Amino acid sequence: MIETNKEELEKIVKEMEVVVAKEVVTEMKKDELERNIIAIQRSTKVNFPPLAQLHNFFRTKSSWYYSWHLKSYAGFVHVILLLIYLAILASIFFQLFRR
Repeated sequence: MIETNKEELEKIVKEMEVVVAKEVVTEMKKDELERNIIAIQRSTKVNFPPLAQLHNFFRTKSSWYYSWHLKSYAGFVHVILLLIYLAILASIFFQLFRR
C-alpha cells in the first residue's frame, strides 16, 4: 500500500512538473510577444512629422526597411549618421566661405 501511494505521489509530482513547465513556457511566450509588440510600436514612431507618410509607405512596401526599424539600435544609428552628415556639411560650408 505504501509503495502504491509512493508511485501515485511520484506520478502526481511528474504531472505537476509538466504543468509548471507549460506555465513557464507560456510566460516566456507572453514576454516575447510583449517585446515584439513594443518593438513594432517603437518602429512606427517618426521624429520628423512631415516624413511620417513616406516612412509608413516604405514600412509597408519594403521588408528590409521594416526589419531595420524593428531593431532597437536603429534610432541611435540614425542620429549618428545625421551628426556625421552635419559635420561634413559644416566642413564643406566653412571651406567654401573661408576664402
